[in-house]
Order: sequence, then structure tokens, then C-alpha cells
Amino acid sequence: INVTNLDNLNDFERANQLAFAVLRIFHYIFISPESWDNSSSGLTEAKLKELTEGDIYNAIQLLDLSATEEENEDQKDETGRLINALNRHRIKSGGPRHIQQIASILGHLRALDLIP
Repeated sequence: INVTNLDNLNDFERANQLAFAVLRIFHYIFISPESWDNSSSGLTEAKLKELTEGDIYNAIQLLDLSATEEENEDQKDETGRLINALNRHRIKSGGPRHIQQIASILGHLRALDLIP
């Protein structure tokens, strides 16, 4: 996306550019992560237009990586480190399923070495 020219675009063109930017990032992260090292991989808007709903849906593996985040920090405590952090920082959640989703997202980020 060429940020300097965004002011000259109408709303539709701006939304179109944003959609292609999102698809490009999605492609690099989920569909073809090996292309991270090669920025000139030839990923064009035409190739992005060929992505199907199935390509997008099937690119993301459904893995629950919440277990690591929900493990006990020490054997004396019954709650996991995520629950302790939520309680310590007084973060409200939408219940057990929401906490599991948060934990799984954190697990995925840790698996990609995006957080310590």
C-alpha cells in the first residue's frame, strides 16, 4: 500500500488497497511463510484475486495451544499463569471459553516466537 497516495483515492479504492494489504500479509503468514525471506516473491494483486474462500479458511490450522498458558506456574497453585495474570491485572473476560481462546492466541504467538 502506498501510504503517500492514500489521500488521492476515493473510499472504494482505499478499501480495495487495504483489502489487498490484508490478503498479502495473510498470504505471507499463513499460506507461504517461506516467502518471508524473499520480498520479491512476485505476489501480485492478480495472484491475490485467485485466492478462494477455501484457500483462506484452510490456511489456518485449528490448533488449541491454550494448555501452556493455562498450566500452573507452580505446583502449590491450582490456577494457571493466564488466570493469575487476568486476576492480578483485573482484566475482565467473557468466561471460560473466552479465556481458552485468549490462552490459545498467546500459545500461537509464543510458538512463532513473537512473545517471550
